[in-house]
Parts: sequence; structure tokens; C-alpha cells
Amino acid sequence: MEIFSHEYKSAVLNNYVESCMEFAHDTQDLLDRPTEYPFYLTDGRGGYQKSYDGGCGGIDVEWAFHLSDERIKELAPDELLRTFLDLLDNCTGDIENEDDINLVEKIVDKYEKIESGIYYNFKKKIKNNEANKKEAEKEASEAYTETFFKLIDEILEIMIERKLSSQSGIYCANSVLGMLEEI
Repeated sequence: MEIFSHEYKSAVLNNYVESCMEFAHDTQDLLDRPTEYPFYLTDGRGGYQKSYDGGCGGIDVEWAFHLSDERIKELAPDELLRTFLDLLDNCTGDIENEDDINLVEKIVDKYEKIESGIYYNFKKKIKNNEANKKEAEKEASEAYTETFFKLIDEILEIMIERKLSSQSGIYCANSVLGMLEEI
């Protein structure tokens, strides 16, 4: 079930890529990662913001330090997928209903396996032929993008169909969806 249009999900990913590229461009002349602020996060407008406490929300962009635009575009889908899976996984500690915990954990496990499979296929393709690396990186990036899109749709479907019974489970899913606005 596709709830958000492909265009919307692509725009979310593009905003994240733009935020990471802006950070990379702004810090390209630094020898080491910036330490002035502990957090460098998306600002919700395709840029990034600096924060002392991370309280402004947003998603980490610091991983893009010293990367080219092309490399950021390749890696961003997996970084975004990983961020959302980590948030979902961390939410399970706050959910009180055992069925809701099991449902969220099942989703996290499913997508972690998909993510591992994508990485395994990438490594397998380039194992004996380094010339395949660019093509394999592109395919992996596309697979991570599609997996991220499916994860978002699955979380929305759970919310719409009211599969989460507890308030804490609903809060967990809302947290993930709220993160979309911060990209």
C-alpha cells in the first residue's frame, strides 16, 4: 500500500541529500570534523543546523564530512534507512504493550535483513571485479532508496489500520513520521 506518493518520498530523500551536501561543502576546507557543536542536523528545508544539545530536531548530516556530492547521493539512502530503523528500534523501550513491541521489532528485523541483503549483494558483485563497483554502488543506492520508501509506507499503513493498540506504540510510529518533517 503506497500512502505517500513516490514524488513526496523522493523529495524527502532529496532534501536529506541537499542537507548533507551543504554540510560537506561548508566543511570541505576543514582538516578534521567540526567540533564547535556536538550536533549537525537537517533543518527541514534542505539545509543543516548546528546544535549544542540536538534539541532542535533533525537528522545527522555529519557522516557526509569530506564526501563528494556523488558519494553522498550514493550513501544517503542507506544512512536515512538506518536512522529510521534505529529510531524505531529505540522506541520499543518506551512501548508498554507487548503486541506493539513485537510488531515494531518485527518491522525493524525485516528491514535490517533487507538492508543486509543489499549490502551482501553489493559486496558479492564487486568481489572479483572492481570494474563493477560503480554500477553496484548505483544499484545498492537504488535498492536502499526503495527499501526506505517501503519502510515509510509500512509504518503509515500500521498507523492507518490502527494495528498499534497502545498510546506508546502510536507515539513511536508518530515519532518516525515526525522525523520526515525534519529532513
